[in-house]
Amino acid sequence: MKYIDVSAWKRAMHCQVFRNSVNPQYCVTFHVDITNFLSQVKKRGFSFTFSFVYAVTKCANEIEEFRCRFVEGKPAIFETIHTSFTYLDKSTELFKVSFPWVSFSHISHTESGKKDNAIPLFDWGKFYEKEGKIFMPFSVQVHHSFVDGVHIGKLAGKLQSFLDNFGQVLG
Repeated sequence: MKYIDVSAWKRAMHCQVFRNSVNPQYCVTFHVDITNFLSQVKKRGFSFTFSFVYAVTKCANEIEEFRCRFVEGKPAIFETIHTSFTYLDKSTELFKVSFPWVSFSHISHTESGKKDNAIPLFDWGKFYEKEGKIFMPFSVQVHHSFVDGVHIGKLAGKLQSFLDNFGQVLG
């Protein structure tokens, strides 16, 4: 982990504006095509959940903004982020929730009341079939001081590409 030099940081003003917002976090839900991914996971006898967690973690780690947090009140960036399911005890984690009972179009989380909580939250829901393909809702909640819509768009692109090419990734 290293602290970000805010005097040279292109997001310094942006960070400050959103950090002072009443609710600096926002959530975006989109649907991913898991047709190939699900087929490859089943073919290899892998756990869907563990495989999907790997995919999300790998893709999020490739985007610098998803590795930013507030540490002791200062913006910082981590070299690598890790996942958590049950509880959070480090600021280097992503929090993920599987919600397989409902194919949701939006989901939101309770707020901790801590405006500096910049740990991204990821959720996914029940698969559904449409026009011969299998889709799944995927939700991303982030702190706007670090992550903009363009970064969520990058994550969506990287994640879809990874899911589409899962068989080739494994060899």
